[in-house]
Amino acid sequence: MNAPAPAPAAPPISAARFLDANLEALGLGAQAVERVREGRGPAVFSTRPDGSPLLAWDGRSLDGGPPPALGPPQAGEVRVVFGLGVGKAVDALAGDDVPVLVYEPSAAIARGFLARGPVALGRASLATSIEELREHWGRVGAFATTVTLLRTGGYAEAFPDELARLDHELRELLVRSLTNKNTHRVRGRDWAENLLANAPRLTEAGSVARLEGRLAGVPAFIVGAGPSLSRNVAALRDAARHGVLIAVNSALPVLARHGVQPQFVACMESADVSSVLRSTAIPDHAIRVVTLTAHPANVASGAGPLLLTWEQLPDIDRAVGDLTGASGLPACASVSTLAVSLAERLGCDPVVLVGQDLAYTGGHVYAAESPFADSRASVDGERGEIRLEWSEPLRALRDPVRGAHRAEPLQLVPGWGTGAPVPTGPSFAGARSWFEAVAQWMERAHPERRLVNATEGGARVVGWEERPLAELVAELAARGARAPDPAELAGDTPAVTAERLQAWGRGLARGARRFARAASGLERCARRALQAAERGEDAAMGARLARLERAEALLRRESEASPILGAWAYADVERFTQPSEPPGADARGQALRALEREVELARILRRAAEELERRVESRLLTPNDPRRSETCP
Repeated sequence: MNAPAPAPAAPPISAARFLDANLEALGLGAQAVERVREGRGPAVFSTRPDGSPLLAWDGRSLDGGPPPALGPPQAGEVRVVFGLGVGKAVDALAGDDVPVLVYEPSAAIARGFLARGPVALGRASLATSIEELREHWGRVGAFATTVTLLRTGGYAEAFPDELARLDHELRELLVRSLTNKNTHRVRGRDWAENLLANAPRLTEAGSVARLEGRLAGVPAFIVGAGPSLSRNVAALRDAARHGVLIAVNSALPVLARHGVQPQFVACMESADVSSVLRSTAIPDHAIRVVTLTAHPANVASGAGPLLLTWEQLPDIDRAVGDLTGASGLPACASVSTLAVSLAERLGCDPVVLVGQDLAYTGGHVYAAESPFADSRASVDGERGEIRLEWSEPLRALRDPVRGAHRAEPLQLVPGWGTGAPVPTGPSFAGARSWFEAVAQWMERAHPERRLVNATEGGARVVGWEERPLAELVAELAARGARAPDPAELAGDTPAVTAERLQAWGRGLARGARRFARAASGLERCARRALQAAERGEDAAMGARLARLERAEALLRRESEASPILGAWAYADVERFTQPSEPPGADARGQALRALEREVELARILRRAAEELERRVESRLLTPNDPRRSETCP
């Protein structure tokens, strides 16, 4: 019998097909995919005689060398790899339970790497631009406390400018993350409390989400209360005739003293600053743009039209998005960032920064004639810090327990106009970095729009054109720019109906109730596993731990149904999860302590969810609603 003919060999897979498959698997955005596909440069991939890969860039070896030697991951750590190379660093990090971002400065190298064969980056995310790196950071590094930067061999020499920019960017991102973490620790419960108190106002007031594009091409002046504001007040009076002034709440007293009336007033303070708002009469025609997370007294201040919005905080944005079907405004650390997002949403062009010093100009913190004008900053060069003395009115507004910081590390950055160094600190770093990120995003999304920094003092903001305000206003006047009538924007119908609000409230209460039950189940399972471990019942431990794992999985699923629980319980959980393992504990002692802590954590989560359910019912649900305490399915 003749042997069967051998099956024909499968045709080789082309580099183009590998590239397509890998790009799809990585889920890169459209612009990133286009950048990689068009990547060109002196990148040469080859193979050693033993089959291992080689990479050269312009004749320089970038094969990566030996994999990095790292200790165990730290809590809050993000690892960033500078350069794909041939993938050695990524492979070495694959088994660690820690977020990994890979920044490849050359689209040509990324293209060649992804076209060589199947690629599995595991949990690592690939970025081929700083903008992509920021987007990935927002997902995995929002609350990072440390960054480990790994440099693939040869990249520092081949791409020195890109490495310097990456190093600077990571410092800024880490400062922003630490600021976010501290802000969530201090304000998370306040945000959730204020949201529940303010949400009923959505049945009376309009929503910023409905204004997209309503002021296309109209100039917007974002007026902050920085020290340089005083020199521009006269020009702002003219600016109000040629565009819209969006003033932050702390700038109102300065404008009022000079008869300058803004068309918008923005406030997102979760602390009660209504005394400042009341002391300066908000013009009746001014549209009050206030966040749902602001203190209810701030929302109630003023008689003008009210438009509500919210920050794109992960917990808050998803919850309010479920209610309104819209997304909030991006913001970071400062209400001025919220105002810039408002101007972008309205379609304004140009967007102009005024009084946004982002630095301690002349030893001042606020503009003269501000209620907080007596606040002072002094540079201590020997210690490398800024010492801060806060005015009495500002101290009175601060929570007496949380207080206000008295010093921060000194940072010198290029100043507006001349570029001469000006003193600043971490308090401003998050907002400055945010403004610079917006400039890069606008360059891609709205390249036709101008961003102008007319602050005439303080720190330079990369990506923002620098122009004196008077010059810019004269230019706008010459082209015939005119301010719109705010009344055209103030007549929107309420954002939601009362029925929709009630349904949303019932959903929040139901989600919190289900989470509390899941946490209670986890508490029971952890306690039973602990008891078995304490009695040395090794035979029973397998089943106990399996039940515990299922209870943990159920709790994670139920957390999705209670989106504001994260903000509500953040401070309690964050305090609890600080390292507390006593030194020298043996393996059994560590295991027992881990189970004890799981019991404690489950109890904290259960109590937080029960508190949230009660607060939702008291704030959002009518007393006679038969579904207030409905049984969970």
